[in-house]
Amino acid sequence: MESMEQPTTSEEFAEEMVVFKIDKGEVNVVKLELPFYSNNHAKVAYNSLRIDKEPSRGSVAKELSVRDNFLVVKISSKDIKRLRSSVTSFVDYAILVTDTLGRYGLTSD
Repeated sequence: MESMEQPTTSEEFAEEMVVFKIDKGEVNVVKLELPFYSNNHAKVAYNSLRIDKEPSRGSVAKELSVRDNFLVVKISSKDIKRLRSSVTSFVDYAILVTDTLGRYGLTSD
């Protein structure tokens, strides 16, 4: 009988400079680091995305911050399905913001 590998409690991925980390445990956490052209662009994204609060009934917590030219996002929930839905929704909005920045642009810092 083959032994099955134990699932890890943390997984980290990187694709084209976007870093995301999934911590599995009592509370599941997804951490994203989204790179922007400049700190100013990251702040515009932060201010655009922070207003989309998670519903209080959803048991999902979202924290956003800016570090250098990165938008840092931490989304957590005990319910993995709600976490997935929240991350998917956030990424959709983030794509919209980055497309808008790309189209209408801002001057760099």
